[in-house]
Amino acid sequence: MLYQIATHLGITQALGYGKNALLALWLIMVRLIDQNSRLAAVRLAQNHAVAEILNLNAFNEDDLYKTLDWLYEHKEKIERQLFKEGISRLAKITSNVIAVGEKRLVTVPRPDKACKELLKRVNVTLPEVLPYRETHVATKKKLNSFRKRK
Repeated sequence: MLYQIATHLGITQALGYGKNALLALWLIMVRLIDQNSRLAAVRLAQNHAVAEILNLNAFNEDDLYKTLDWLYEHKEKIERQLFKEGISRLAKITSNVIAVGEKRLVTVPRPDKACKELLKRVNVTLPEVLPYRETHVATKKKLNSFRKRK
């Protein structure tokens, strides 16, 4: 179940699939299950089907400490990948303008399951509708052409 959630949230893709990546994933999972030592993480793995689920060979505490070093070395790359995944999911949320007579409202559509989970994790609640405002967004291209006209 935790592996499926990690995959759904893009964590497995951000970490990769090498030995250190899989051990890092195990460290995340074990932190969610029980906040104990690295030795406890090794014992928990031995008592459950971790090797089969994550396709890992036997490992020990030293391997987990080496994985922490690996995580530190790859921290920025992993964070960029997770951010990229989150932004791509949020980009799927769009709005629609509804006009009823002279009144206009902007509807906020229901996000898909992945976006709902992401918004929930960052404590964001989307409103049903927003007031419509005549706001013009100037991109760099539009701004340059506007300046040339003046």
